[in-house]
Amino acid sequence: MNCNVCREVRKVAAAALAATFSILRPVQAIQYCRAALRDERSGFSMTAAVQWRKAARLAGPIGPLAEHCWREWERIMNVPRSFAEAVEVMPRDCTPPQISPLWASVQPQRPNGELYITAA
Repeated sequence: MNCNVCREVRKVAAAALAATFSILRPVQAIQYCRAALRDERSGFSMTAAVQWRKAARLAGPIGPLAEHCWREWERIMNVPRSFAEAVEVMPRDCTPPQISPLWASVQPQRPNGELYITAA
């Protein structure tokens, strides 16, 4: 088979796949909405809040549905939606905090609760 034909087939397949995912996003959003309602009826309000947030993100292009999901999330969490991103986002290249030289010699605790201390 010609390489140009293979490239064209891949492009068409990629476009079809992207279109499928864009069609499925609202369906997934509605599924998350139903799961949130079910969780809240069962008494799992924080789980319902997570479901509402996922639904709102998936329903982004559909304004009224996304707005409804965010309002439900705000109702459960009692915070504005601007806090939704701050709670979840962490930098991918996060480096561990630097240990001060004073505590560099302190090791984890022994099973009996005493600290392992080495000479610095």
